[in-house]
Amino acid sequence: MIGRTISHYKILEKLGEGAMGVVYKALDTTLDRVVALKFVSTAAVSDESTRERLAREAKACAALNHPNIMTVYEFARTDEHDFIAMEFVEGRTLQAMIGEKRFELPEVLETSLQVLDGLKAAHDKGIVHRDLKASNIMLDPHGRPKIMDFGLAKLAQASVLTQSGSTVGTIAYMSPEQARGEEADHRSDIYSMGVLMYQMLTGQLPFPYPHHLAVMYAVINEDPKAPRGLNPEIPSALEQIVLTAMAKDPGKRFQECAEMAARLLELDEALAQGTALRKRFKHVAAQYEIQAAVDTGWMKPLPSPRARLYRYAVLGLVVLLGIGFGLMKLLQSGESEGRKRARAHVEQAISHINANDVQSARNELALAIQSDSTYSNAWATLAGLNSQLGRYDLAIEQGRRAVALDENSSSAMYNLAYPLEEVGDSDEAMLWYAKAIERDSSFDRAYSALGNLLIAKGRPQEAITLLLTGEIRNPGSEYGFLLSKNLGKAYLAMRKYEDARSALERSYMLRTDFPETLFLLATAYEALSLMKESAEKWRQYASVEKDSGKRVEALRHIDRLKGR
Repeated sequence: MIGRTISHYKILEKLGEGAMGVVYKALDTTLDRVVALKFVSTAAVSDESTRERLAREAKACAALNHPNIMTVYEFARTDEHDFIAMEFVEGRTLQAMIGEKRFELPEVLETSLQVLDGLKAAHDKGIVHRDLKASNIMLDPHGRPKIMDFGLAKLAQASVLTQSGSTVGTIAYMSPEQARGEEADHRSDIYSMGVLMYQMLTGQLPFPYPHHLAVMYAVINEDPKAPRGLNPEIPSALEQIVLTAMAKDPGKRFQECAEMAARLLELDEALAQGTALRKRFKHVAAQYEIQAAVDTGWMKPLPSPRARLYRYAVLGLVVLLGIGFGLMKLLQSGESEGRKRARAHVEQAISHINANDVQSARNELALAIQSDSTYSNAWATLAGLNSQLGRYDLAIEQGRRAVALDENSSSAMYNLAYPLEEVGDSDEAMLWYAKAIERDSSFDRAYSALGNLLIAKGRPQEAITLLLTGEIRNPGSEYGFLLSKNLGKAYLAMRKYEDARSALERSYMLRTDFPETLFLLATAYEALSLMKESAEKWRQYASVEKDSGKRVEALRHIDRLKGR
């Protein structure tokens, strides 16, 4: 095969071989890029119906766009071959890495969180992997995991249950329901995730038997040896997370990837007091060249409300767009002169906003629009500024124009949703917040705003799922306190007081003077009969709340608690 050209791919070298086929490194001669080609074995696609199913699954997987999922480019056929063209990742499989070392705890948490985020993205589109294992996860040179072989999962499962010897490793990751030949849903992937974590933490599989039938029996009937029995350094809370993921009954596992990831984040914060999260945020920040934002201290209190007003408008240009300065320079290189002038005026407007000079900011934005009236970013930033000044009707008009000019701008979507929410059009606001998240899956304040609206609409369970996802995708965000605060509010609405307490305490750690967090935390403590703690939070609430009526009400709560 080496040196041959199949379709528009020139085969360069063989990368590996497994039960489902052979993988080659190849050059896409049309787009001049290196890809990985998986040639599916004839045994795996022995009839036309199987071939059609593989094509459908590959097409569905090609729609997945996530940094922790290996991108599928196409499924193609020739007279001799069926093959899948995929993203080529220079790196090593997790299986190879586990064979060489025992992972340190921060590595296990970091890798697990990223894999869970990738799985969550697939599950959100109705795609279940079904064959998640260490050899199906590639680690790039930076240690970032990439999940492989979504498109072959069903075929792999069917093949494994009819083979022996070589399939022991694959069966070890199967959920009990898969081993019984039953239909598997997304909770089967959560079971496999538990096995992966078990393996990273202990260096071995939960059921290290040599024969596939023994492994299959154990998966269905036996409990694994406690991980701490193999590695006493594993925190007991982490052991419990792993064993919960591996519960025999799917109903007793974590029901969503977001739920499991949230528990890992809580453990990470408890063990390292936030330092590991800060390191992860620095890693993300470096990609966007905003290291200064981290150096100021991600757990410091936010600016005053007046200063935040202008910070929000600044975010309309930078953070809300998800554009770093390096990328902005790249975009500028092919711009017209009018667009360059417009961009420069917007940047000047941002400087004036930072200096609380609203009039000068308006003047610069007017010049930006005069230079290029089709520049969506200028309209979005202007909409954000007018929203914060309370001019909602004008902001809505400008937000609609920004969206019309760039239908992919998450900034425009957010800056349209916000004033719509303020004037009471919550249904359309929810639509635009959701579209902003769809466009930018790490848009922290859009998650927070949409979650808050879902709670107001009496849909707290949906809010919990959404806000947990927001927390996972935004570790270290300066707006993390809003995500956790609204998550706590949703749990309170569900009467899940311990969960509410946990989320609200996370919010409080990030910012100690936010009135609503203090109000909700006082409420949660009282529901848990923690009267002393509740009274203390009511006192703090009274000290920061500006509404005199609410301050009086807080003092009444304190007096009432004294008698209990």
